[in-house]
Parts: sequence; C-alpha cells; structure tokens
Amino acid sequence: MIRFPKTHNARSRLAEIVAFFADDHVHLALIVDPDGLLVTTIERLDLAVPVNGCARAGELGTRAGGTAGPTGPLGVTTVALLRARRRRLAIVTSPAD
Repeated sequence: MIRFPKTHNARSRLAEIVAFFADDHVHLALIVDPDGLLVTTIERLDLAVPVNGCARAGELGTRAGGTAGPTGPLGVTTVALLRARRRRLAIVTSPAD
C-alpha cells in the first residue's frame, strides 16, 4: 500500500502522464482536482488507444473499476483485482460504480 501516492493535476497534459508511465514500476496514475479529490485513474492500457495529443489528464481514464472504499472487505477487493487483472486501486471515501 502506498500512503502518499504521486498525483497529477486534472489539467496535466498527456505528455506528462506518458512520461510518468515510462517507469515500469508505475501501474496507476491518480488525477486529482485542485482540492485533492480524485477525478480519474489512468492505467497504462488507457494510453494504448489513440488520444488527442492536447488532451488533459482529467479527460482520460475512469474511476469506475479503479477505486474501492476504505471499509470494503479485503478478500472481495482482492478477488475483484484478480478477476480484472489489475494491480492497483485507489482507495476513496466514495467509490465510483
């Protein structure tokens, strides 16, 4: 678990997010608004589809399937990660559907 993850501003450019994923250890980019609230999560696969080079980070990715609540059962969350072949989830107070 990462307690203080690297976050990116929702207005960050696509090039910044692509550069972030140049590190093989990176699996998930957290995109936040000015108040620090999660806007979206971006995974490496989200960058595999053609995207406008001028796109902002807040326009990419999704919260759906990329978040979990802090009180959810660990076993259920782990099974969901394995089924979706994901390595990371953002823990938020209000998960998206």
